[in-house]
Amino acid sequence: MKDFLCPQCGAGLKFTTSYAVSTVCEYCRSLVVRHDLNIELLGKEAILQDDLNPLQIGTRGVFQKTGFVIIGGVRLNHHEGYWQEWFLQFNSPIQNSRYGWLAQAQGEYQFLFEPLELPVESASKYNVGSTVSVTDDVSKKLGTWTSSLLGDSSAFKIIDMRTAQMTHFVGQLPWAPDKDRKRTIAELASTDDAKLTIEFGGSKNYIYYGQVLNFEDFNFQNLKEVKGW
Repeated sequence: MKDFLCPQCGAGLKFTTSYAVSTVCEYCRSLVVRHDLNIELLGKEAILQDDLNPLQIGTRGVFQKTGFVIIGGVRLNHHEGYWQEWFLQFNSPIQNSRYGWLAQAQGEYQFLFEPLELPVESASKYNVGSTVSVTDDVSKKLGTWTSSLLGDSSAFKIIDMRTAQMTHFVGQLPWAPDKDRKRTIAELASTDDAKLTIEFGGSKNYIYYGQVLNFEDFNFQNLKEVKGW
């Protein structure tokens, strides 16, 4: 891949995969977006305060015998606190996903595949207890991951909704960060072998699907040293 230099300090920028379009300079914390062969400076990114989190850029793990590495992340704040989402680069595709996410909140670790696009609908149409309609092609793709979803409309019932705002970014990400962007997240009823969430956006809606696992299940390596961990 083409090498880029930070337009702010001149340090080398890391883009390790073709689907990463933004990164935060490791040296001056500038937020940079890639446009084909050019780059754009978006501003300065605040440093995340130490939150006793052992995960970091460069942490490696395993899911379904396939390795992955954390190459970026975002923190989302909501009225009850915050959660962290880590951007994962796979050693090879998993379930036809080129990349994935690891959502981390209140001691829970959700491994999520590359999201599937849904028809655009406003989050205001839904509330806890509503059922989200899913197109046949999305249902089919989900069915390859979990057989219990097929023909079970209760799996798409909303059990929790909250609006969060992105506040901090680290490393590489598959989109250009926007701190003014708020995300409405709907958690859907989980089955024994699936975790489902819907993200309502301004121009696109996505369904994220995956699995909740224990910390030890990922066989993490290159963790950050945390006192008392």
